[in-house]
Amino acid sequence: MGEIHLSDAEWEIMNCLWNKPNQKISEIVIALSEKKAWDKHTVITLLNRLEKKGRAKEYYPLISQKETVKQETEQFFKRVCQGSLRLMVNSFLSSKAVKKEDLDELYRMLDEAREGNE
Repeated sequence: MGEIHLSDAEWEIMNCLWNKPNQKISEIVIALSEKKAWDKHTVITLLNRLEKKGRAKEYYPLISQKETVKQETEQFFKRVCQGSLRLMVNSFLSSKAVKKEDLDELYRMLDEAREGNE
């Protein structure tokens, strides 16, 4: 499968399908009605767009959420941060309050990465 490029609306549909695969259109509309005021025709249009991109056929995802998030994150990282991890982390940390638990998790992940590189 090629590079993944999903719109915000397509992300909503894919998250719905990853949370519960093999849904009927009516089930997707109901599941999304809490967040979006989309009617059946909007959902059908989005599913058709996803089908053309090879992401949903018969209303179940053909690509994993993990792989999609990985590819989209890598594309964002290259496009917005010019591949600079320092720029990305600095921007994120300076723009919002970060919980202690999140920092602890970040340190744990960095330690694991460091151990893997030794």
